[in-house]
Amino acid sequence: MICKRMEFDEAVGCIGEYDYAIVFEYSNFFDEQNNLKEINWDECVEARFFSKEKELYFYRDDETDELTVVYTEDEPSDKNEENSGRVEYTLQNGKKLQVREYFSYDEDGQLLIIGRRPEGIE
Repeated sequence: MICKRMEFDEAVGCIGEYDYAIVFEYSNFFDEQNNLKEINWDECVEARFFSKEKELYFYRDDETDELTVVYTEDEPSDKNEENSGRVEYTLQNGKKLQVREYFSYDEDGQLLIIGRRPEGIE
């Protein structure tokens, strides 16, 4: 999994490249395909814009109260059954959130989940 920070303005400009969104504002929550209403970034606590292979993750830093953005993208080896798996979670509205989990193993061979990234909503 490739993971890097992005500048806020650059990330906002890329939102249209993603198929799905989950947005948490102080007074609102919505999840849908990425044809979103105007997001109130002053109210935004956390937002995830994602497609099957990549994600933009916005979160509010507790110390600075600024939104930080992390970009995540799959590497070819991430789709290997030994390196990742897929799980589903049911959202409050009954929709299914599909999540990719990335694995590693410790020195004893114990499975470790080293990352998670949403892939879709049905």
